[in-house]
Amino acid sequence: MIDFCLNIGPHKNHHNDDYNFKKGNYDLINNDLSSLDWQFLFTGCNTVEDHYNIFLHEVKRVIKLYVPITTPKTRKNRLPIIIRKLQSKKRSLWRKNKSGHVANFKSQYKNLCHQIKTECTNYHIKQEENLLCTNSTCTFYNFVNNKLKDSRSIPPLKGPNGKDCNNDTIKANLFNTFFGSVFVNSNGSCPVFPSRSTDNYNDLIHIHFTEDNVEKAIHNLKPSLSIGPDRICAYFLKKLSTAIAKPLSIIFDKSFRTSSLPNLWSQATVIPIFKKGDPSLVENCRPISLCCVTCKVMELIINQSIILHLETNNLLSNKQYGFRKKLSCNLQLLHCKNTWTTQLDQGKAIDAIYTDFCKAFDSVVHNKLLLKLKSYGNSGHLRNWIEAFLSNRQQMVKIGSVLSNSVPVNSGVPQGSVLGPTLFILYINDLCDHIKSNCVLFADDVKLFNTTENTATFQKDLSYVSEWSNKCQLQISTNKRSVLHIGKKNQKIKHKLNSQDLVDDPNSVKDLGVLISNDLSARAHCNYIAKKALRVVNLILHSFFSGNITLLTRAYKTFARPILEYSSSVWNPHYIFDINTVEKVQKYFTRRVLHSSTHSRIPYATRLEILDLENLELRRLPSDLNIVYKIIHCNVIPVNEHFSFNYNNRRAYNRYKLKVNCTKLDYRKYDFSNRVVNVWNTLPDSVVSSPNPKNFNLRLSTIDLTPFLRGL
Repeated sequence: MIDFCLNIGPHKNHHNDDYNFKKGNYDLINNDLSSLDWQFLFTGCNTVEDHYNIFLHEVKRVIKLYVPITTPKTRKNRLPIIIRKLQSKKRSLWRKNKSGHVANFKSQYKNLCHQIKTECTNYHIKQEENLLCTNSTCTFYNFVNNKLKDSRSIPPLKGPNGKDCNNDTIKANLFNTFFGSVFVNSNGSCPVFPSRSTDNYNDLIHIHFTEDNVEKAIHNLKPSLSIGPDRICAYFLKKLSTAIAKPLSIIFDKSFRTSSLPNLWSQATVIPIFKKGDPSLVENCRPISLCCVTCKVMELIINQSIILHLETNNLLSNKQYGFRKKLSCNLQLLHCKNTWTTQLDQGKAIDAIYTDFCKAFDSVVHNKLLLKLKSYGNSGHLRNWIEAFLSNRQQMVKIGSVLSNSVPVNSGVPQGSVLGPTLFILYINDLCDHIKSNCVLFADDVKLFNTTENTATFQKDLSYVSEWSNKCQLQISTNKRSVLHIGKKNQKIKHKLNSQDLVDDPNSVKDLGVLISNDLSARAHCNYIAKKALRVVNLILHSFFSGNITLLTRAYKTFARPILEYSSSVWNPHYIFDINTVEKVQKYFTRRVLHSSTHSRIPYATRLEILDLENLELRRLPSDLNIVYKIIHCNVIPVNEHFSFNYNNRRAYNRYKLKVNCTKLDYRKYDFSNRVVNVWNTLPDSVVSSPNPKNFNLRLSTIDLTPFLRGL
């Protein structure tokens, strides 16, 4: 018996408040709102709720006047009427044959099937040809993405009784119950967090909400932001940034001074987003909150002030790489691998422990967060407003067009808000303060590593992490922690976390998307990304009817090639076998794309020219050099961490000549810090002295780097 379920979503009902904001008459709306005397309208308003209600009333008035209501869309991917008539004729012929004998039934039925197939193929080919004519990157991405990926709708969920739940109402309630269960109530303890404030700067107490600041923040909004509970979209606000800057600045200032928020700003619609694992389990989804866009504008202004205060006064730990500008996954991985290869070259062995916190964003205890904010110099009106922002929040889960009941949010920072990430890194920022081993963070992902010679110190640091998690009420995840023993001389000592033995991973660990092996070789990761990209390539080749070379190549560049190039500076291989493993994916794609043409048997290099593609190894070289440029000129990380300048051998053609370090092992010899030196030193001074990264890339594109290739 084959048991299956058709995951067909219900038809979306049309509501009167669904407006087509992209077709609104914004000239008339701007004139209407600009002519209003907002100071007079706000006269007599005592609370920020009254101010916001008047603002919403006027905004919704102009929306009804000047924004058309969306017309109900036809069913998705509905075929043209010619094909539908042929399908109807085919069904009619089948019914007639069931009631009685039809002359030449088989030939007629076969001809109809052939006609339908031909018409469908021509229809899809025409769709794909029209796609190439459009210049919209978003349209192309959505079209291809829908073909390559499964439906984004929530599949049947496993209920508490073990049965599958298909009803949207039941699904919403299941998610609502689970998301509410992960909230953490304060244990009543108020630990002392040492103040990081000094006499060199003042606390961040007040923020000014001028019309210019509000207008600039509105311009920085993403037009694709989802509509919140107030039913106002970001696209609408961006079109009216000048006209609504004044009323919003008044509302923001009132909200900030009184430490109160409109009720709608404290409500959120939660959309479950699948992470990984079994999609039928509610715990494998992440809650993303859709908040009011007007609140996000105010959050942007506050967040910029907080970040500026923290960065200017160097209050954030340099070990935190998550949610910070210029500190990416790639730089964190380069830092760790550089430290590891250096220690291995000195004859040492390393133990690295990976762990993170369970439901970290939802488990932030508000009273402890507010205490930490004060220690970072965020006090006065700012601290009071953030307290009001986190308090009395309500959320409900939306599945399809169904909403669950509203539940109170007792802890956590809203995922989907602007302030949420900043508040979280402030909450976890002091974790590394008293750790003597190497420790790096990426949001809630914690990575500790030390040489095996310092096992006692390492174990003390692990005990401190456990104590810190208990003090801050962030539970360490039991499913996402592992140990990587690096080096041939590693004795694989057992470590404990929370009084439990950590599970050793004998081969590799996935670290921020890169597979790190215990021998630090690139082979495991090269095999992993080659298999992953090959699956995407085959999906691309089988997903298009036209077989248009331009369309297939564009889809390959968008969806497959980034898999082969993500953080390439970390794993860039030096063995020819590994280089060819990655390159063979592109070689396979070019051969398959040109298979039906006259170019099917020409060499790989010529196929690349025909498809306007580049050798993958050749693309990795500029990527490496680009990071070297940013390290030297943009100060993304300290220069001396990776490189040292060759002061004794500086020639006129390169004033930033680097020194090649002497190494004993291939670990270090082919690591990023040594691998790129010879290539960088051959670049002319006009390239390495470029004024900015964009100019550097333009000048670098004129340099022939093919002599440095080792692979195909």
